[in-house]
Amino acid sequence: MSTPLAAQARHTPEEIARILGRPAPTAEQSRIISADLAPRLVVAGAGSGKTATMVDRVVWLVVNGFARPEEILGVTFTTKAAAELRQRMVSRLATLAEHGLRPPGEDPQAPELDPTVSTYHSYAKALVSEYGLRIGVERDAAQLGAAQSHQLAAQLVAHWEGSLPEQVPAASTLVTAVLQLSGECAEHLVDPADVAATCETELARLRVLPNDHPKQLKKAEAARNAAVTKLEQKLLVARLAVRYQRLKQTMQVMDFGDLLLDAARLAREVPAVAREQRELYKVVLLDEFQDTSHAQMVLFSTLFGDGHSVMAVGDPKQSIYGFRGASEGQLFDFPAYFPAEDAAPSYLTAAWRNGTRILDAANAVAAPLGRPAPWAPGERRFPVPDLVPRPEPTPGQVLTGTWISEEEEAADLVRGIRERAEQARAEGREPATAAVLCRARAQLETVRAECERQGVPAEVLGLGGLLQTPEVVDMVATLRVLSDPSRADALMRLLAGARWRLGARDLMALNDWARFLARRRRRAVEHGIAEDLTTPEGHVPGEEGLRAGRGEAPDPEQAEAQAREAVQELLRTGGGDETDGASLIEGIETLPGPAWTSATGRALSPEARQRLERCARELEELRGYLGEDLTTLLHHIERLSLLDIELASHPGRSAHEARMHLDAFHQAAAQYCATAPRMAATLDAGTHPELFAPAGADSDAAEQATPQEHRYTVTSSAAGVTAFLAWLETAAREESGLPLPAGPAVPGAVQLLTVHGSKGLEWDEVHLFGMAEGIFPTDQREHWLNSLGALPWPLRGDRGHLPQWDTDQTGTTGLQESWTAFLEDNDERVVAEERRLAYVAITRARELVSIGSSRWTGTRAKPRVPSRFLADLPEESVRIVHEAAPLEAGEQNPQRSSVLVALWPFDPLTQPAVTRWEDLETLDGLTGTAQADAALDPGPVRSRRAEVERAAALVRQRIAQRTGGPAADAAARAGEAPGESTPETLAWEEETELLLALRRTRARAAQRTEIPRHVSASLVVGLAEDPEAVLRAVRRPMPRRPSAQARAGTRFHEWLEHRYGAPAMLDLGERLADPEEETPQELSTLQEKFLASRWADRQPWAVELPLETSLGGITVRGRIDAVFRTPDPAPGEPEWELVDWKTGRVPTGRELADRSVQLAVYRLAFARLRDLDPATVRASFHYIAQNREITPEHLPGEEELSALLARLGHAPR
Repeated sequence: MSTPLAAQARHTPEEIARILGRPAPTAEQSRIISADLAPRLVVAGAGSGKTATMVDRVVWLVVNGFARPEEILGVTFTTKAAAELRQRMVSRLATLAEHGLRPPGEDPQAPELDPTVSTYHSYAKALVSEYGLRIGVERDAAQLGAAQSHQLAAQLVAHWEGSLPEQVPAASTLVTAVLQLSGECAEHLVDPADVAATCETELARLRVLPNDHPKQLKKAEAARNAAVTKLEQKLLVARLAVRYQRLKQTMQVMDFGDLLLDAARLAREVPAVAREQRELYKVVLLDEFQDTSHAQMVLFSTLFGDGHSVMAVGDPKQSIYGFRGASEGQLFDFPAYFPAEDAAPSYLTAAWRNGTRILDAANAVAAPLGRPAPWAPGERRFPVPDLVPRPEPTPGQVLTGTWISEEEEAADLVRGIRERAEQARAEGREPATAAVLCRARAQLETVRAECERQGVPAEVLGLGGLLQTPEVVDMVATLRVLSDPSRADALMRLLAGARWRLGARDLMALNDWARFLARRRRRAVEHGIAEDLTTPEGHVPGEEGLRAGRGEAPDPEQAEAQAREAVQELLRTGGGDETDGASLIEGIETLPGPAWTSATGRALSPEARQRLERCARELEELRGYLGEDLTTLLHHIERLSLLDIELASHPGRSAHEARMHLDAFHQAAAQYCATAPRMAATLDAGTHPELFAPAGADSDAAEQATPQEHRYTVTSSAAGVTAFLAWLETAAREESGLPLPAGPAVPGAVQLLTVHGSKGLEWDEVHLFGMAEGIFPTDQREHWLNSLGALPWPLRGDRGHLPQWDTDQTGTTGLQESWTAFLEDNDERVVAEERRLAYVAITRARELVSIGSSRWTGTRAKPRVPSRFLADLPEESVRIVHEAAPLEAGEQNPQRSSVLVALWPFDPLTQPAVTRWEDLETLDGLTGTAQADAALDPGPVRSRRAEVERAAALVRQRIAQRTGGPAADAAARAGEAPGESTPETLAWEEETELLLALRRTRARAAQRTEIPRHVSASLVVGLAEDPEAVLRAVRRPMPRRPSAQARAGTRFHEWLEHRYGAPAMLDLGERLADPEEETPQELSTLQEKFLASRWADRQPWAVELPLETSLGGITVRGRIDAVFRTPDPAPGEPEWELVDWKTGRVPTGRELADRSVQLAVYRLAFARLRDLDPATVRASFHYIAQNREITPEHLPGEEELSALLARLGHAPR
C-alpha cells in the first residue's frame, strides 16, 4: 500500500494558511486539500467554502512539489467564475513565492507558469479547434448564435417536403422544437435518427395495442390516441432534426451542442487526445459538477477516467439547471465513471454564510430530497448531510407572511427594506444589501414598480428586452417603414409616438384617407381610370362624396359606431386589410386638400397636417440612405428623428446613461453586419434548395422547392435592411429581445432577479416574493411527451434517474395504469426540482430571509394558497409578520373588475396620467366630463412642459437676436406666450429644433461635455492625439468602418489565445476586423515574427488582464495583452513587464508619444492593483511585423493623465 500524499508533504495546509495570513482550514477542508492524487468527489453545501478549498488544494500540491502549476486544469461554468478562480490561484502562489516558499528543486530563474482555468464550453471548443480535423471538423467552422440557428431551422421547416402528421404544429413551434431536440441529442450523445426510430417503434406498438378496458373504452381509446398524436409530432421533429444536423455539416457551421458532441467524439474515437491531455494536466478540478450534462460527464471521464487525479466538487441539492441539460442524479454516478479504491465522497458541511435560523429553514426544505425516488428504489445514492453552523454563528431571521394581493405584499416588503435601511443610516451603519427573488420573471415588475413608488433604488438583473425599449422600438419601426411600405403598424408606432404625437381623431381621419386611396386605385385598375378622382374642394366622389355633395349629413349614431370600430381596427392592425396595398405611407405622401372630410365627417387638423408633411419629408430623405451600409443608415435615422436630442433631454440621467440602449442597438447591428456575410450562403435557400431537400430526393423536385412566403426573406448580401429585420424578429423570439446593457451600479440598490439567476450570489437580506402554490412550486408538469422538443427519456444518458413510462403492455388497461403511475412519479420529480430551487433561494441570505405569498395574483379567478414549502419550516425558527384575513364566501379577485384609464397621446415631457376604477360600472356611471376630469388629474407627477418651453423660448430669442430679421419678433412672441400655436409658428418651431440639432459644430468644442462615468484607455489616447475628435464622438457617437488591416490583428489575437490558453480580446477601442478580408499570408508572417522575438519562449504571468483605475473621478478601463514577471530580476531590470502587441506600422515622433498614453494608463492601473511604485513597472509596445520593441523612456503620470481627461469637461457628479 502506497504512502498517503499527506504523509509525504513538507508543508501542511495549516502551515500554508499561517504563512498566507489566512484562517486555518477546518478538518474537513484539510482532508480534501491534502487528499491523494486519485479520483474524488467532494459534496460541498451552499456557502461551505468550496472555492477556497479548491484554491488551497492547488497551492498545497504546487508548494509540496506534487504538481507544477501548468499541470493543473480547473473547469467551471461561467467566465467570471473561471477568472476569479484563476486569479485566486495565481495570487496565492505569488504570495507564497514572495515568502520564499517554493516547490522543491524549482529553478528560481525558470519562467513562472500558471494553472489553466477554463469554462466547460471553452475547454470543449479548444479541444475541437485543436483536434477537430481528425474527425473532419474544420478549424474555421462558424459558430451559430441562437438567432442564426433559428433562421437556419426556419428555412429547413419551410422547405420540408416529407410526410406530415394529422395534426401539424405551427411552423414557429416546429422550429423551436427542432432546436431543442437537436440540443438535447447533443447533450446526451444521441443521434436524432435514433429518436426517429424510437418514435416509430412506440407508434407501431401503440397502434396495434388492443383496447381491453372493460368499462371506459372511449376514455382509454382517447388516451391512446393522444399518445399517438404526440409521438407522430415528435417523429416529425426528429426527422427535421436529422436534416438540420446534415445541413450544418454541409455548410460547415456548428452550434453550442455540436461542440460538446464533437469533443466527446474526439475523446472516444481518437486515443491520442486522451493521452496528450493526461500528459498535459496531471490534476483536474471540476467545479459545479451537479450542473454538468451527460455529454460533459462522458467527455471528462473518457479523457481523465481510469484513476487519473480528478476532483469533482458539487452539491446535488443545488442542481437547478435541468432545463439547460444538467442532470441532478449523475453526480451520484461519479464513482462509476471515475472508479477509485476509495470511492466514498468527501464533504464540506460548515455554512460560512447563513445564520442558524436560515440554515434550519434551508435544511428543513431540503430534507425530503434525501429519500429514494419512488421510480428508482434501487438507485445508488450516498447520503448528503445537512449544513451545520460555522463557529460562533449569528442567529439570523426567517420571516413569513400572507397578503390579500400582490400589490399589498410588495408594498410591505419594500417598506420593510426602506425602514431597515433608514434605521441603519441613523445608527451610522451601512444599510444591508438586499435582493428580491421571484420564481418567474413576470413577478419582478410588481416589486420594481413599488420600489419606484416608495423611492427605493432598485435594479432588475438578467433582463433581455433591448428590442422593447422605446428608443429602439422607434428605430426598428422606422427601418420597417423604409423597408416595407405596407407596414402600416410600424408607421402607426411612429405617428402615435412622442415624435409626432397624432391623436386618435387625426389617426382615424388619416385611415379614412388611406382607405379612400386604396379604393380609388382599385377602381382605377378595374375600370382603366387614370385621372385624379378628388374634386377641387377636396371632397371625394363616389358613395361618400355623392352623399356629402347632396348635403346629407352622416348619421351621428352610425358615425359614432363606425368611429369606435375604426379606432379599434386601426390600433390593432395599423390600417386594416383594405389599406394594405396603398398603406398609410401613401396617405401621408399624398395628403388631401385642407377642405377634405371623410364620409364620417372626420378631417385632419392643421397641426396633424403639418406634422404629417414633415414626417413624409423625413422618410423621403431616409430612403436616400438605403444604399449606405446598415450602421450608417441607423445613425441617419437617429439624427433625423432627433432621437439623440430626445434622449439627452431625459432628466436625472447623464447623456451616456440616456443613450445606453441606443448604443447597444448600434453595437448589435455592427455585430450582425460582421457575421452576416458568412451566413449568407447558409440561409439563402433560393440559391441552395438542394441543401434542404431530403437525402435521395428527386433533383427536379428539389430545384422546384420554394420556401413558404415570409414577411422578410434573407438577401444574398445578408446585410440588407430586410435581412437585419428578419434577424431582429428571430432575436426577439429566441434571445429575449437581445440583452440589455448593464447600467452603472446603483449604490444601495435592491437587486431584483429570478431564483435561477441568483445561483452563486449572496446578500444580507433575501426576500422571496410570491411564493404560492402553482407559482413556487410551479404547476407546470413537463415531461418528454408533452414537450414537443424534449428527448425521449428512455434515450437520455441519465435515464436511470428519471421516471419512465412503460409502454410494453398487453392492452390499453395496462397502458392507462402505467401512464397514471408515470404522471404521479413525474409530479414528484418536478416538486423535488422546485424544492432544490427553494433551497438555493433560502441559502442566498446571510442574516434575513423573508417568504411571502398572496391570495390573488394578476387577474386569476381562483385564490392561491401559500407554498407547501412554508409548511416545512420549523416553527421555532420562523416569525410571522403578516396574515391575510380569512377568505370570505363569494370573495373575488378585485383585479378582475378594476379598470385602468390613461390619456393618449400624452405629453412626452410628463408621464401618462393613469387612474384606476373599481369596476366598469363605476366608470360608465360618470359623465364624460367627470371621466375626463378624473383622468386628467396627474396626481404627484410634475409636468416639465412649462419649464422646457420657457427655456426653449429663451434659446430661440437668443438665436433670433444674433441673426436678426423677422424671426426676432416671433421669438419675442414665443417667449411671451408659448401656449398658442399657429401654423406659421409651428413650422418655425420645427425649423428651430432642427437648427439647434445642427449647431453642434466644432465651434462648441470648448463647451463642458457630460461624459460617461467609464471610458476606455483608447479614449484617453484619442484625447492626446485629437481631443476635438474625441469630444465630437462623445457628444454624438458615429460608427467607424472596420479596417481591412485589422483582420490580421484579429487573427493574431486568436492565435495567441490558443498559444497561451486564454480568450483573445480586443482592446475596448480597437476596431473589429472586416470578416470579408482574408489575410492568411499576413497572419503567417506575424506568427513567424513573433516566434523570432524574445517573448516567444517566455510564459506570461497573465494574458488579456482586465484593469480599471480612477483618474480625476472617471473610471478608465482597459485590457493588457500580456504581463510578464521576472521573480528575481537583475539589478536595474524590472520585476514586472507589460506588453501591448501591435500588428500595424511603427509610429514615430509625436504620434508615438500620443500612443504611449495607453501604456501609461496600463502601468498606473497595474501598479495600483499590485500596490507597486509605477516606476518599477516596465511597459512596452511590441510591433510584431517589424519585430521591434519600443519602451518609452517617459510615460505620463497620474496628474498628466488626469489633465488629459479634464479636456472632456467636468467629471460626473
